[in-house]
Amino acid sequence: MFPLALVLLLVLAAYGGALQAGYVSDDRHYIIKSPLVTQLAPVAAYFAPYRPGAPQGPAGAYYRPLVALSHGLEWHYLGSDPFWPHLLNLSVHLVCVVLVFCLARRVGASPWASALAAGLFGVFPRSTEAVTWISARSTLLSTASVLLAVLLHRSEEGRAGSRIAAAIVVAVGFLCKEFAAVGAGAIVVLELVEHRLRGGSVARTVGRLAPVMAVVLAYVALRPPLVEVPYDFGLLPRAIASVQALGYDAWMLATPFGAKMFIGMLGIVQPAYLAAGTVVALACLAGAWALLRRPPSPVETAAYAIAAGGIVVALPILPVGDIAITSDRFLYPVVAGLAVGLAARARALAPKWMTRAAALSLVLVLLFALATHRRNQLWQDELALATDTIERTSPELQAYAYPIHFWISSIHRCSSRWQEAIAAQQRGVSALARFAYVFPKFPGVDFQAQVLVLLKQGRVTPSEVCRYR
Repeated sequence: MFPLALVLLLVLAAYGGALQAGYVSDDRHYIIKSPLVTQLAPVAAYFAPYRPGAPQGPAGAYYRPLVALSHGLEWHYLGSDPFWPHLLNLSVHLVCVVLVFCLARRVGASPWASALAAGLFGVFPRSTEAVTWISARSTLLSTASVLLAVLLHRSEEGRAGSRIAAAIVVAVGFLCKEFAAVGAGAIVVLELVEHRLRGGSVARTVGRLAPVMAVVLAYVALRPPLVEVPYDFGLLPRAIASVQALGYDAWMLATPFGAKMFIGMLGIVQPAYLAAGTVVALACLAGAWALLRRPPSPVETAAYAIAAGGIVVALPILPVGDIAITSDRFLYPVVAGLAVGLAARARALAPKWMTRAAALSLVLVLLFALATHRRNQLWQDELALATDTIERTSPELQAYAYPIHFWISSIHRCSSRWQEAIAAQQRGVSALARFAYVFPKFPGVDFQAQVLVLLKQGRVTPSEVCRYR
């Protein structure tokens, strides 16, 4: 356990700045201004389906009752100090680091190889958004449920209790975020590979899958319907955006030090990322075919399924009410699955290459930790974080940066810097006007609905919209 303890201390050091960060961006709307958080309601209220006009929880209109309940309990018993929600987020992240270590050990990696894999995941710089942003707690909790479910699940006879426990964990994960479906999928993959490698009757394989599939069917049957979104780009533009998102995801994995809060937008086609996404899609299909022909161990294959599922469920193929095509936090479960797979692959290295790989991994862990520490320092200054977001946004996406300008304006207003607030507000409305001209390329998009949302939230006034449009 000594290697794991060292990794956990390094993660704590890298993320120490998160405990000094405040409420950022959507935190104000979904947490500070949410009656479900600031006024502890009966438990049933958190599990009730969202209805238009009803109070929104920290997940907005998404059905994530345990996330809303966790914030409500924090606010009621610990107060409004952001230290406590940041502490819980960091604690859940540490749990995920431990789970990655345990899964790496289960696939046969040595303690030090498992620790290095857990370290690469724990301080991956682009995961800062998932850990340090309070509103991203659903990502942490659902990822923890997926990792724990795969760790608990056992295929051996007489281990029905473990399979039931894994199914219960998946059920809890569903109440945190829809991503928990990846956990069920990973368990299905695990059992299919187990059947392929070990043989046995199909009936027994189906029986081993019965608990988790019962949870999935119950969730599909009982979950409230998806909230209708105010706009839809149409299937073809979303399919194009999904391929482009694959290119973004590959680039984000290859450039871990470039963490930023805003990446990509529906309606803006960037040929380089579209081409990269096409290559990634073909490579993933080839990799899936190779795994089908000669699968590794069941748990290792399940880890790859977690990584692949983490990418697939975040693709903007469905109209879920968000026009950003990807985000740093979407990589959080992807990196977890890849870290376990990396530890498993290390077993096949020759001794001299094992030493070199360990040295390289150690250097990367230390560099990642430094980058994550610096990023968390930036999160302590909200104005610096918002300004950094604007500076890192590419020119073709500046029109979509209008919420960031309104965010900067609100920061200035809170500090009574009225001239700066007015200037930022004007830049936001100007960007919003340019944003309107992106949409006519696609049918079914209601730009006015976007404006109405902003007006309702108080981010712009009617006179400003008329003046700058």
